Amino acid sequence: MCAKFSSEKPSLNEDPFDDAALLESDYQRALDYADEVIEGLPKLVGMTLPEMRELSLTDLAIALIPGIETINPDPNTVWHRVSDAAAYELYFEGKRNPDAYDTAIEICTRNLHNGAPLPVGLRQLMIGELQGSYKRVKRVGPKPKGDFARRWLLYQEAHFIADAFNLHLTRNDASNANSACDVLVNSSEIHGYSIKYNTLRDWCTHSDYAGFRARADRLSNFLKDRYLQSLGVIRCRPS
Repeated sequence: MCAKFSSEKPSLNEDPFDDAALLESDYQRALDYADEVIEGLPKLVGMTLPEMRELSLTDLAIALIPGIETINPDPNTVWHRVSDAAAYELYFEGKRNPDAYDTAIEICTRNLHNGAPLPVGLRQLMIGELQGSYKRVKRVGPKPKGDFARRWLLYQEAHFIADAFNLHLTRNDASNANSACDVLVNSSEIHGYSIKYNTLRDWCTHSDYAGFRARADRLSNFLKDRYLQSLGVIRCRPS
């Protein structure tokens, strides 16, 4: 999903160089974009924003990686149809990224448990795991706390909105309440999830959450551009 920019022209009574009017216009377009992303979450990750509290990091990655289809015929059965390209990507990425490793192992576990096929790349991973030649790299920093998937989404979206719509990430004397964090606070409230501005601001800027931000950025690096484009976290690049 790519950011959509309005092509509407200012009215004759509106000064096109009025900073306040431009800021208001950018803010409204950012709100429209945030609403579109949050409304699309059930189709993308199978959950609404309030429900994302229960979404694990591995299931978030599985939902966002192209080439992985989740098969869930009944509440007790879940396995994944994985393309060869996605399997090899997980295999090589899993050698250096613990999030990729955990995602690959979870897919293998579910498929083996349900008698579902595994592509060559994941079979090679499991053989290496059993032989001890394919090992999980040590995680840097603490294990992510609960609700990480939802916090990651809001953190990454705040940075994207600030960049794409020419807004400040957080409030200052110039932006008042027209910051990227305000956009997400307002849109989240509309869609049933209440979050305080100060909470989201601190996730994005406070030193107490430096570990969370480093963890979130590593997840984004794992998912890479084409995965994040499907979520709308980053804009599509021109071909």
